[in-house]
Amino acid sequence: MGVLLHQSVQLRAGTHSEKTAFRCRERYIDYSELHAQSIALSQTLIRLGLEPSGRVGIFMEKDLETPVSVYGILAAGGVYVPIDPRSGIERLEYIIRDCEIDILISSESKISILKELEERKSASLRKVIGLRENAFKTIASIPWIQALNKGDKSQSELREIQEDDLAYIIYTSGSTGVPKGMMHTHRSGLSYAQYATDLYDVDDSDIFASHAPIHFDISKFDLFGAPLCGATSVLIPEEELAFPAGLPDLIEREKITLWYSVPLALIQISSTGAIANADLSSLRWVLFAGEAFPPNHLASLMEQLPTPRYSNIYGPAETNQCTFYHIPWKDFDAREPLPLGEVWQGASYKVIGDDEQEVEAGQIGELIIHSTTTMKGYWKRPDLDANAFYVDASGRRFYRTGDSVSIDNQGLLQFHGRRDRQIKLRGYRIELDEIEATINAHNDIELCAVVLSQRNPEEKSINAYLVPKAQSNYSKESLKKSILKKLPHYSVPDQFVVLDSLPETSTGKIDRTQLLQIDCLQK
Repeated sequence: MGVLLHQSVQLRAGTHSEKTAFRCRERYIDYSELHAQSIALSQTLIRLGLEPSGRVGIFMEKDLETPVSVYGILAAGGVYVPIDPRSGIERLEYIIRDCEIDILISSESKISILKELEERKSASLRKVIGLRENAFKTIASIPWIQALNKGDKSQSELREIQEDDLAYIIYTSGSTGVPKGMMHTHRSGLSYAQYATDLYDVDDSDIFASHAPIHFDISKFDLFGAPLCGATSVLIPEEELAFPAGLPDLIEREKITLWYSVPLALIQISSTGAIANADLSSLRWVLFAGEAFPPNHLASLMEQLPTPRYSNIYGPAETNQCTFYHIPWKDFDAREPLPLGEVWQGASYKVIGDDEQEVEAGQIGELIIHSTTTMKGYWKRPDLDANAFYVDASGRRFYRTGDSVSIDNQGLLQFHGRRDRQIKLRGYRIELDEIEATINAHNDIELCAVVLSQRNPEEKSINAYLVPKAQSNYSKESLKKSILKKLPHYSVPDQFVVLDSLPETSTGKIDRTQLLQIDCLQK
């Protein structure tokens, strides 16, 4: 096995040439063609002037052109930068300018926003692949079929690429609202794919459900993991993701064996009742990550779908993944929050207190991780790097997760919330995640999110946004009484806002920033 991410496709083109690599809608691409197209694209990128470690943006809805773009950029020695296809003009412009992107791979559906970007004349963009010729006035456009014209195959093979060279940069929102780019190398990406496929016993008979968009870190499981093992990945298009009730039919139709998504997607699937009408016997493992899965919702899903194994996965995007917890059927207690579990192979950890020293078992501290899957650092942000890493006495570098954990008497890591989700209000220290978990466990609540609203320095409030269960007997008074049985009086939310559904981010998590905007609109 090679040490570079795109070498997996090269290898599978030899061992699994006619095996379907990726499938989307009614189209598919086998490993032989994926390799051929990615090499052709890599040569086009080099002819267009892509330098080693040059950044190429990918701004399109997920389709078969997506893996070709990713592996073509990597084969050319470039760095791919996935951009949320739902991005507004401001975020798109910022990422292109910040990452100094000269070449973008996109599609005709994005021509309107790209023309708006051209009119601003403030970004570095000069070439777009995937649009018709002469689509712009000042930006060169190269149709997809032209970009895949075969050139001299040796041209891309002459590029020297090292495992510690950058492979991709993922942008996420920073605490100040300014996006920050996480730099991952071939080593960190490939290490993640190798550890994950080993942990979940992946082989070439598996069929991945590619649920996450490629600008979300968990997409690397199917994008890199499937080719590593010669498996098949089914890219789920946006129109199917918009209707969770139809996803069980997709799992049955495609004979999906591995599912990986945020909990909210699984809650939506479970709540539709559609699982009962589908044959999901092919599904052998359900993985979830990104935020806490309310145990009562997980119990409901497991009752409806008892055959597969279930695993809680944890890891900031900066580390890809670092812990796992395989949920035991007989010992699963829906009244208790799920543990993060144990750190996987290739990683080690410490739990440190405010004094930077390790705490004793049972005490709460910050989780820090040392792993080969960890990012190189933040793009052009040495100020963030200085605060993101901890170096121990032996010189090992640990990523500071910002999450509060403890080690229980079984040696498992227990999650106690984000350190930045601990607030001080009216003289009390309050854990917003603890309030959220308590409300989510209530029998009348389908889903809940808790945020701190601060309209000015003197006026703060804890707001709970609720989606009651259908035909429930929800009342604010009964919910308050239930909360007071488990939490102190100062943790009871000041406001309860009932919604039909909770807003989502483009990665499928609960969008707490948008909830605050709803609060502002109601005032």
